[in-house]
Amino acid sequence: MPSPLPIPLLLLLSAFTVVAAGCSHRTLPEQAPVVDPLAAYRLGTQRALASCSEADPNSHSTSLLEHPPTGFGRCVANARTESTRKLRAALPTIHTPELRSALQAYHNAFLEALDAIPARPEESSPAHSLRFQYLVHKTSHAWTRFEMLES
Repeated sequence: MPSPLPIPLLLLLSAFTVVAAGCSHRTLPEQAPVVDPLAAYRLGTQRALASCSEADPNSHSTSLLEHPPTGFGRCVANARTESTRKLRAALPTIHTPELRSALQAYHNAFLEALDAIPARPEESSPAHSLRFQYLVHKTSHAWTRFEMLES
């Protein structure tokens, strides 16, 4: 009768068996997930408002930081370019003129809010905060109007 193998050797052999089994099969290339252009547009605009408002070195929320973020102008320019590109991709999925008009109204409200991120030179912190909040709410209401027409 053959002598039993020591447990550490069995564990080592079983590990190689599992690794070899894992390497022996071919995997199919992963398909890119299907992205709804309208959802990508909406999510992109929301992220842009959040990230660009954080990138504003003159923002009242970042003014207390020792090293305020940089790249605000680039953030806004990229947000404008990307949102317009995503809007163009989403528009062909919209089939009624009313919905297209509502989506364009949302885009205009988004651009207005994006432009309102930096505080004006004469603007106090509370005034800037109220103005920006108003425009973000205006953007949310524009999206809600679009969704109501869509349903």
